[in-house]
Amino acid sequence: MKKSGLIALVLAIMVLFGSCGKSVALDGGDANYYYESNAKSMSTESPSETGTENGQSIEQGRKIVYTAYVNLESLKFSESYEQIKDLVSLNLGYISQSDYNGNNISGSSQSRRCTVVVRIPCDKYSDFVKALEDTGNVTRFNESTSDVTNEYYDYTTRINTLKAYEERLLELLAEASNIETMLKIEEKLSDVRYEIERYQTYLMNLEDRVDYSTVTINLREVVIYSDTEENFGSQIVNAFVTGWNILCTVLGYLIMFIVGALPALVVCGVIAIIIILIVRAAKKKKKKKAAAQSAQTETENK
Repeated sequence: MKKSGLIALVLAIMVLFGSCGKSVALDGGDANYYYESNAKSMSTESPSETGTENGQSIEQGRKIVYTAYVNLESLKFSESYEQIKDLVSLNLGYISQSDYNGNNISGSSQSRRCTVVVRIPCDKYSDFVKALEDTGNVTRFNESTSDVTNEYYDYTTRINTLKAYEERLLELLAEASNIETMLKIEEKLSDVRYEIERYQTYLMNLEDRVDYSTVTINLREVVIYSDTEENFGSQIVNAFVTGWNILCTVLGYLIMFIVGALPALVVCGVIAIIIILIVRAAKKKKKKKAAAQSAQTETENK
């Protein structure tokens, strides 16, 4: 009995010292080492390996960014522009940017042009691009794809890891028993939360590019469609239209210059007229004076 009681007493003392040692480690300088060790293990961990169970799960959810550039010619510019806007609405997209310049080709020196940047849901991207062929003559089409799967899961894993680290820091903050340790934990919590927000911003931008494809449309007004292989007649017509547009542009700039300089020309003309009148008056006065002096001299000689 005495022997068993002695063993129980020794075990109790060992447990007591062990628990005290644990609380000291959490509250003292060893706590900082624990945080840094966790941060180091986080940075060396491979996100691409821990973000998914295996390669197959990534393959099933690949993240592809689609980007396209389309050059369009139109004989009816306004109608084509409205068709493009209707197609965007029909496919649940939106216009993120639009740049319009020029005037009606029949009465202006410059044909109308418009650059429209639209965002289309990725599941409707193919239908939208195909439907653009009905709005005008497609002279150029360029498409590019970018696989951002690894980048996507990298950000996701980093966010999850940082959130787990944040929860652990909150637990340690609740257990902290002195101000020094609390300040150290709160400082690291601030750093972790900043990193979480940063990666969440990256992830949101990436998801937006994946969910909505970007299509840039350059629409140009023409009087005749251009072909990939133009015949001699088409080349003559296009050359004539180009030369006519250049001539009208030059005449337009000349007229604008004259109209803009007209007030200055009027002022200069008035000043010139006044100077001429003054000079003429001075000459007449000088002639009269010379004639009077000549007459007086003749009188005196007589």
